[in-house]
Amino acid sequence: KDGRIAQLSAEHSMLESLNQHRSARVSIFGAGLVGIELASEIRHYFPDIERISLFDPQPTVLPALPESAQKYATEWMERNNVELILGSDFNDESVKDAEDTSDVIYKCVGVRVNTPFMPKDVLDARGQILVNNAMQVLLDDKALDKDAVDLMGADRAA
Repeated sequence: KDGRIAQLSAEHSMLESLNQHRSARVSIFGAGLVGIELASEIRHYFPDIERISLFDPQPTVLPALPESAQKYATEWMERNNVELILGSDFNDESVKDAEDTSDVIYKCVGVRVNTPFMPKDVLDARGQILVNNAMQVLLDDKALDKDAVDLMGADRAA
């Protein structure tokens, strides 16, 4: 815990320093939920950072969300001077240029599911837990009751 707090404190101090520089550039790879949130928070809390660039190989921000959310986020980024570089593979020249000219780079790409403790028969092909609309864990298309869910991890918890 203390290591994570120290890391966050160091990141905050570095961003404060860049904010005072005014000619700083922050590049963020990934325009999904995490990348969008990070870009907007950096812009809000460190408004004097001159250039914030957001890269994504998809043609739009927040590609997994509805079009209305994509439009809102895109308009907010443009209104708040966050540069959107979309539809470019991460190997393109613009990305290489960003790596060479950025003061800091944040990589906000990829989803890593943390479900190794779950039985394989309650996971989909991507390793995500199968649930119904009530967020109940499913097994063979039937919701499991609390006792069954508790027992799933019993042998692993011992």
